[in-house]
Amino acid sequence: MVYLGHDAPRLRTACDVMDLFFFFDDSSDVATSEEVEAMTEIMMDALHNPHKPRAEGEWVGGELTRQFWELAIETASPGSQKRFLEYYDQYARSVVREAQIRNDDIPIASVEEYFLLRRLTIGAKPAFAIIELDLDLPQEVVDHPVIREMEVLSVDMIILSNDIVSYNKEQACGDAISNIITIITVTHHTGVQDAMDWVERHYHDCAARFLELYYHHVPKFHSYRVDADVARYVDGLGNWVRANDRWNYESERYLGKRGLEIIKDRWVTLLPKEQRDNKDIGRLINDALL
Repeated sequence: MVYLGHDAPRLRTACDVMDLFFFFDDSSDVATSEEVEAMTEIMMDALHNPHKPRAEGEWVGGELTRQFWELAIETASPGSQKRFLEYYDQYARSVVREAQIRNDDIPIASVEEYFLLRRLTIGAKPAFAIIELDLDLPQEVVDHPVIREMEVLSVDMIILSNDIVSYNKEQACGDAISNIITIITVTHHTGVQDAMDWVERHYHDCAARFLELYYHHVPKFHSYRVDADVARYVDGLGNWVRANDRWNYESERYLGKRGLEIIKDRWVTLLPKEQRDNKDIGRLINDALL
């Protein structure tokens, strides 16, 4: 659903990058900020040197990253490669900051501050670069204000959907400090259900604005090829939102075996705190020091 139109090699890249995201996400969740920074340096070195053998005894994420990118660049357009490297660096370094906030119990002061960081840690922008693996989008097209706004709106909807679905697992494990539900309950002095209602309203506002831009304001560049590529790219932004929403319920990462049940009845009972092994939440973490 996300990468419609990709051929088999590029779909392989899309699958591989998801594996990389989840491996780094789970690894960083149980690591100190210093360890996450070391992981980031290893991954970025592997991305910039995909044909260089990794050091013996190095964190396994380096070789995972190297193999992913060595294969990906065989079928990735120059623009998608450039932007993926830029966006992945921003993403990984934001996860270092997230680890600092978690390790040092640093409070996030406002909803605005939360979104500034979360738009990076969610990892959507490097995933958007995978949309354009077979596209040839000039940088000035990607930098157009309407395209940039649509990217932000798509990212925000992905964040809001993810944070709603993941909140129960995260609060049960004591790891909900970087979740919009927690931020709203603290900054708005309200309960969990009121925070959920706030997120729903904000999500619908984002969706309405995205659709307005999609139907009425996508720019034209007076080139059939460029305009066709832009159309595929903005379709991909919308597809990412919908596919992410479905994946949140159909996978077992956040809701365990109950995802399809919950999407029908829309009811979740909060789990007791410190539950790291429960059939109602997804399997947690790998060993970050592998």
